[in-house]
Order: sequence, then C-alpha cells, then structure tokens
Amino acid sequence: MVNILQTTTTTENLLKDKQDLIFLLTHDMKNYIMKTNALAELLIQENRNNTINYYSNQIKLSTNNQLNFIETFLNLLREKDEIAKEIIKIRRINFNEIISKINTEFQNRLSNKKLTLIIETNLNEAYLKINQTLLTRVLINLIDNAIKFSNSDNKIILKIDKKHAKLEISVSDEGIGFDNSNVNEMFKKFTKMGRVGTNNEKSTGIGLYLCKQIILKSEGILTAESFGNGKGSKFIINLKVYK
Repeated sequence: MVNILQTTTTTENLLKDKQDLIFLLTHDMKNYIMKTNALAELLIQENRNNTINYYSNQIKLSTNNQLNFIETFLNLLREKDEIAKEIIKIRRINFNEIISKINTEFQNRLSNKKLTLIIETNLNEAYLKINQTLLTRVLINLIDNAIKFSNSDNKIILKIDKKHAKLEISVSDEGIGFDNSNVNEMFKKFTKMGRVGTNNEKSTGIGLYLCKQIILKSEGILTAESFGNGKGSKFIINLKVYK
C-alpha cells in the first residue's frame, strides 16, 4: 500500500511539473508574439506605404491567430485538469437553479439576435452522478452553439425529460445544421469542423470536446444529429437517474 501511495504521489508531481513547464513555455511564447504584434502596429501607424501596411496587417493577423491558439490550448489544459480532478458521485441536481443561470447568461444575446429560447421540463430536481456546475457548463456551451449557428427569428428548445430511471436533456435549434456523417469529428479536440457563426461569431474548436468529456466522466452519453445543412441540429444528453 505504501509503495502504491508513493507511486501515485510521484506520478502526480511529475504531471504537475509537466503542466507548470507548459504554462511557463506558453507564457514566454505569448510575450514574443505580442512584441511582434506591437511592432507591426507601430509600422502601420508610422508608415503610409500601402505595401508595407499590407504586410504589417498580415503579421498582425498571423500573431493574433497564434495568440488565440495558445489561449485556447491553455483553456483546454485547465478544463481537462478540472474534469480529471472531479470526484464522481451521486448529487442532487436543482434544475430551477440551472435554468435561472441559463436565462441570465443568454438574455441579452438572445434579444440581440432576435432568437427565442423555449425551456420544457417535467421536473425540478433529480439525483444524478454529475456535478451541477459542470452540467450547467455543458448546457451553456450547447445553447451558446445553438445561438451561434442560428438565424434571426429562429427558436432554440432546451428540453429536460425524465423517463423512469433515465434523464434525457436535449438542445435543438433551427439553424445551419451539419452533415451527420461528420458527427464524430465534431467532438474531437481542435476539430476541423469549427465554423464561424451566422453573425461571424468565433469558435475555439474545443467546446464540444470538453462537453463530451464531462458527460463521459459522469457515465452518460452525449450525441448529436441533424436533418442536414440548413435544417437545424439537436444535441442529446442521456444520464442515469438515481433514487
């Protein structure tokens, strides 16, 4: 037992040292990139030559993309570390609290894009093997995607439905949809299926991957389906309900 504990401690320390090194390296990389970005900005401000300004803007665009990638990579590390540390146990989940947070989170964005969020549920609470904060994060991410890929006057439906010992949560929209043959690609890290939203909203390419990891860690299933391009999409979570 002592040897197992020592091995576990050693492994955890090695992982922490590795993560600390990654954060240190990415911090230094960001500093170098930001200096290049600042020099390009100075060239643009001080020079009226169209050719030089064009190439300076290309440098700025490239360095901004690098910074965005590093920030996305760091967020992935933080999120994965948080998911890995999560202790899986049965918890009482209050759906009224989750719905309240969702309404607060998206009130302005829904209004600005002229979208309607409809929430349908037949229960206030349930005992599930998941952390309420993480479940809320998954639902916020799925609704955020639905908003991103919906057009004005579309509807988004969040449905929470308990059937015997199963809970099904779905987020469906009337937006741009996707090709069902690519559904597995959507849940991969840094997926190539990342697209800009209908109002040019950016996508990191890791949101659905992290959602999948949270649900899998909670012994659940997350799937997606669409009737095709331009015909909306539906994301479905299945979790076991405990007494």
